[in-house]
Parts: sequence; structure tokens; C-alpha cells
Amino acid sequence: MSLSAFPAETLDAGLQASTPKRLESPWRTACKEIAKWYQLSPRETEIFMLVAKGRNADYIQQSLTISTHTAKTHIANIYHKLDVHSMQELLDLVEKYRDDEKAKNAE
Repeated sequence: MSLSAFPAETLDAGLQASTPKRLESPWRTACKEIAKWYQLSPRETEIFMLVAKGRNADYIQQSLTISTHTAKTHIANIYHKLDVHSMQELLDLVEKYRDDEKAKNAE
């Protein structure tokens, strides 16, 4: 019997039931919360997460199929919104958020 014999809803429900929900890492959660707090756009959030992983504009340009200029503009806008001036400050911001969350959860 082929899969096309089953209604799509049945297949989707079966896949969802058999696939465990993936827990997000503390790093990913921190990045998402920072993006929300600083009101980054969805595209800026996507690029922020790549930059927070240490990716540069050339990597972002290739993986998102955008121009290097566009990637650099997004990065500059992200730095401006987060009020950071370097990759290290951005990474420190994510790390500080994670540490603060750990402290909150330990209380």
C-alpha cells in the first residue's frame, strides 16, 4: 500500500507522534530571547544566530544567498540595535544572558 492512500492529516499526525520534540539549547533560547527583547526582525534574528555562532558576513552571504553587502548591513543593524561594537561584545551579551537565566533558575 502506498503512502498516498492515507490522508495527509493521518501521515502528519503519525510523524508528529513518533518524532520527539527537540529541546532547545540554552544558547539558542538565549539568542531567541535577546532577539525578542531587542526587537530584531525575523531576518535579523536569523543572522544574529549565525553571528552568535561566530559566522562572518561571507559565510552568511553564501548560506542565505544574499549579497555580502546585505549581510554586512544586517550585521551592522544588529550591532546597532544590541548596542554592541564587536563580535566579542555580542558573544558576551549572549553569555551574560545565559548566566543570568541560570542564576534565576537556581533560585
